[in-house]
Amino acid sequence: MSKKFIISVLLMFLVMGGLTACDVTCDPGSLLQPDLISPDWREVVDGTSATMEWSYPDTCEPEEFEIILSKDRDYSVIEHTQLVSGDSTTWTATALDIAEEYWWRVRAKVGSSFGSYSGELRSFYTLP
Repeated sequence: MSKKFIISVLLMFLVMGGLTACDVTCDPGSLLQPDLISPDWREVVDGTSATMEWSYPDTCEPEEFEIILSKDRDYSVIEHTQLVSGDSTTWTATALDIAEEYWWRVRAKVGSSFGSYSGELRSFYTLP
């Protein structure tokens, strides 16, 4: 075997191995609902640095997640909205009002397509 052939085969294996290790972006038509982790139902948190955490129940990775916080259970008024990178499943809200109840939810996004919001309705309180 020639030296060029061996090098070509080795490079091919390196490239193939690298490609299989990459995260696959989710298909916009099949985005799932994220699962909320914390803050837990009616947990009391520090409003100067309240960290939201969720998980995504698929092996693919959305391009982004949209997080929404509202003081209204029906989300009729949005207090905060933020897009975070799809490789992250946390976001820290700062400067929330003291002694307030916030409702929060998350949904996945690929391109201009959004998935459904997290199925669980959950709220937390900020410290007075």
